[in-house]
Amino acid sequence: MKVISVVNSKGGTGKTTISVNVATRLAMLGNKVLLVDMDEKQNSSLKVVEIRNGNAELSPISAVTMKAKSLYKDIQNYSNFDFIVVDAGAGDNELTRATVACAAFGMLLIPLKASGLDYWVTDDVLNTLEEWRSYFTIDNTYLLLNEYDPKQNMAKGIKEAIDEACGKYQVKVMETKILNRVAYKESLLNGMNVIEYAEVKRHTEKAAAELEALVNEILEILK
Repeated sequence: MKVISVVNSKGGTGKTTISVNVATRLAMLGNKVLLVDMDEKQNSSLKVVEIRNGNAELSPISAVTMKAKSLYKDIQNYSNFDFIVVDAGAGDNELTRATVACAAFGMLLIPLKASGLDYWVTDDVLNTLEEWRSYFTIDNTYLLLNEYDPKQNMAKGIKEAIDEACGKYQVKVMETKILNRVAYKESLLNGMNVIEYAEVKRHTEKAAAELEALVNEILEILK
């Protein structure tokens, strides 16, 4: 069992999009995958999986919701899965703490937009990470630049802040960057990831290539 905790205490950073795409791509590769949706208000991941599992042509995945208080303990009851992807909700400190702790079973992935506000909130997650490291070994911790615009230079202050965080908190930045593409939003409406969506929708090949690169990088980290 390998856990991929997708966490950022700020909303709108793309946690659900990343979680569903990664989980379903892992299922496409023949893995038994569980997606844990921790957002009690929306349960967006559960809704996407329900649509997906209604299509017999797509690789099925399992999806559940769990309580933050017992997440670290409960998640160990699903050791029969190859991968567990935890889609953490936003703004709940107890939820963030629980999801970060589960990264001890695999990796912590923090979607991040290159803006000051997003980075400052991410700092809260990194402080939580430091607290848990007093109890667990959590080595595989990564920032993922999401909705990235390669045509715009990242603000100097943000780049410096990310570099400083990597040194202070012993985190790394994923080599793969996810650009702001409509395909990511459209594919979820069909219960698909962007690789599957590229088979039925033209001009989505670049998004498919990004997801393939991201999952390959994750698999290499968790090897």
